Amino acid sequence: FPSHDTQGYPKNIKFSRPTDTSIYVTVGIKRLKGSSNEASSHVQSACIDYVNNTKIGDTIVWSELMSYIAAKVDLISIKYLYLGRAANPTATGDIELTSVEKAVANTTGVTVNVITQ
Repeated sequence: FPSHDTQGYPKNIKFSRPTDTSIYVTVGIKRLKGSSNEASSHVQSACIDYVNNTKIGDTIVWSELMSYIAAKVDLISIKYLYLGRAANPTATGDIELTSVEKAVANTTGVTVNVITQ
């Protein structure tokens, strides 16, 4: 919308809102001796926190998410971690976002599988 500078000349001021980009995560964990019965829900929360705390245009870094989960949830072994822009992700790499994308995650997009063997 138009605005005027200190000299009275019109200036256009432009802005845009970021586009929410859903990030899907699938994690396989093995609970170690002494782990909490809520370990899977803690892993899910850690994934959501990591994704939702990124900034507009940030890269979702696979190894950072792995480290974040390990730091937040004790006594688990992470067996696999998949990321994607669509449900049922199968990629193990980073997700690059554009300068107008904001990564978002929620409980329906983060699946934690507990491996018992």
